[in-house]
Amino acid sequence: MTQESCSNILCGTKKAGTDSSRCQSGNGLLKGGGVANYFNWKLSILFLKEFNSAMNKKSKKNQSEAIPNRLKIREETENDYLKIREVNDLAFGQGDEGRLIEKLRQTEKFIPGLSLVAEINNEVVGHILFYPVIIRSATAGFHSLSLGPMAVTPAYQRQGIGSRLVQEGLKAAKALGHKSVIVVGHPEYYPRFGFKPASQWKIKVLFDVPDEAFLALELAIDYLKGKSGIVEYPKEFNEAI
Repeated sequence: MTQESCSNILCGTKKAGTDSSRCQSGNGLLKGGGVANYFNWKLSILFLKEFNSAMNKKSKKNQSEAIPNRLKIREETENDYLKIREVNDLAFGQGDEGRLIEKLRQTEKFIPGLSLVAEINNEVVGHILFYPVIIRSATAGFHSLSLGPMAVTPAYQRQGIGSRLVQEGLKAAKALGHKSVIVVGHPEYYPRFGFKPASQWKIKVLFDVPDEAFLALELAIDYLKGKSGIVEYPKEFNEAI
């Protein structure tokens, strides 16, 4: 499979290929009301939306085969900022993800080496971000990374670029000494990279998400063993949406 991101599986009545901005919380998978309900819906779209459009696109075989030889994954530079915003706006069909990335880039916790771009013939066609979060229990807290947003320009979706971004991002995270990664993502996509349901470690989020869609990955053997808690997302996630 060559899916490059994840579908909006939290909106369970939604069909692949439709506009996820039309997906409402009334299907029973997102509970609550007001700002909290809107935040739940938007946060799920933030990580899951691109797969929907990717599933509905047919890639040209010769173009797909040629991409691995032309594809370069590298750390973002200041010259990439506008293009990263454009890639996210195109992939998600609106500007929330691009604004979020710009806000997170201004924080002290932002790690440039974990904001990667996919480049073909000197053109940025994809982007992935890993951002530090805290997983906190009643007695302790420990660091992890949150994967997302991830975006690929629509013309280049479903050609393996998202997978390469994830692979290279995980390598970079491990090289920088990070021990684990969490993601709200498609359960048929992320397990290929080693992700498992976060519930195995009693790790939770404060919004409704199917158990199989909230995933975690140990970058260090048994790092999550004996740990548990609730993920604390940075305030910028809420501000951006």
